[in-house]
Amino acid sequence: MPDCLVDRDGPVMLITFNRPERMNSMGGTLLADFLAAIE
Repeated sequence: MPDCLVDRDGPVMLITFNRPERMNSMGGTLLADFLAAIE
């Protein structure tokens, strides 16, 4: 399952961090996925 889930509905984007085993810490893959989502 991806670390960063992205749902879009028109102009609204919902980004969900999905790394419960790491308490959703920002770094590595999660950071890269997040930056790709907001570009």
